Amino acid sequence: MEAPNGNLPVQHESQVDLDVTSPRGSWLTLAEPFDPAWRLAGREPVANLGVTTMFSGPFPTGTAHVTYSRWPVVRDSYLMSGAIVLLVLIALIVLTPIMNARFRTLFALRSSK
Repeated sequence: MEAPNGNLPVQHESQVDLDVTSPRGSWLTLAEPFDPAWRLAGREPVANLGVTTMFSGPFPTGTAHVTYSRWPVVRDSYLMSGAIVLLVLIALIVLTPIMNARFRTLFALRSSK
């Protein structure tokens, strides 16, 4: 049942997958910044004044599934960034004692001259 102010119940499967009760009107607006990667049953959104994401009807009966189609690319980018940071931290942990030993040896040789 549609709320009096036009809000529809939304079930968040995740932040990028939404199940929305199909609206009775001809427009569905997400309170998300406009991004052309949002999809409703494969359909592209329309910019609502360039601010929010809107879909035009007709809508499937029952529940409409809205998804962010670029999420796999975004997720993979997050994973790659995390792996790079982890590798840099490991390299710092491993190389710091080696570099400290080399500097100590170098300074010991210079001071003995």
